[in-house]
Amino acid sequence: MDTTQTFWWFVFYKDQLLLEKKNGTYTIPCEKKPPITDETAVVYSIATLDGYSCQTFAVTGSPESDEQYVMVGLRESYIHIPYEQFAIAGKARQILHFNLHNRFCPVCGNPTEQITPIFRQCPACKEEYYPPIAIAILALVRKGDSV
Repeated sequence: MDTTQTFWWFVFYKDQLLLEKKNGTYTIPCEKKPPITDETAVVYSIATLDGYSCQTFAVTGSPESDEQYVMVGLRESYIHIPYEQFAIAGKARQILHFNLHNRFCPVCGNPTEQITPIFRQCPACKEEYYPPIAIAILALVRKGDSV
């Protein structure tokens, strides 16, 4: 890991996002090193924000809340952080979920390899896996004046 660059750190424990308290507000930590560490964590590079690379990883245990950092639910974080950070946090959670649930090929059972942040491939059978897209369609049905 490059420790000369500054990164945005999107750190998750389950559906909880780590936020940093700064001047009475909350933000995503932006530092050279991750604010917390986990020996088993795999770090994924997911996007760029304000010229800094965005990194994400999940910790296996709930971090202790302190004066500087707090864990907040992803949905709740919407009211605490800027929209741009929230959008990337949502993408980070999707990438973590995708990589957690696609570690093994469902066709042949071999471990998959991460090719890009949103692409995994089985080295044995060459099957390709991408995060699924869930489409929601809303429709309004009217009959006369009623809905």
